[in-house]
Amino acid sequence: MKNSTNTPQHITKNQPDNAVNAAQTAAENTALAAALRGMPDDPVSRNLLTGWQATAADAIEALIRKVAAQLTADALTASCTSGTSSDGYNVFQAATRARRQEAIARECRTLAENIVFSSLCHLSDPHWDPLVPALPAASTAPPDNLMTTLLDMTQEQAQLPTN
Repeated sequence: MKNSTNTPQHITKNQPDNAVNAAQTAAENTALAAALRGMPDDPVSRNLLTGWQATAADAIEALIRKVAAQLTADALTASCTSGTSSDGYNVFQAATRARRQEAIARECRTLAENIVFSSLCHLSDPHWDPLVPALPAASTAPPDNLMTTLLDMTQEQAQLPTN
């Protein structure tokens, strides 16, 4: 006897519910983001907000490091297997390989940042497909979510002039 919960009809049948849940989540995120931006500017709220921002930044940085490490490991594995030679190994080859590995690590870090931030910006968008390139004319602002709001507020505070 087959399990009917894994059939395509079950998935199709629940798609409207998923769209409704995504709309509710987007509305809730927008309301919470507005509440964050409207927090009173007093020392207690400021310390609380600063703590949340630090936690958000640390979580994003850890995720970027994890994704970058995986991308780098995969890229270096592919690079090592394709560039193996039976000739001797000398200092010049070692320096060249080290520079190439550093360049790969930088590229992987940039790719990891793009992956994490794109995913974060489209967190509440059930129709977003990371494999489909966005069309510049059709691009719209992603819906608010708490993480992007905290990070945006951190960036805005960093750009404020200090007296």
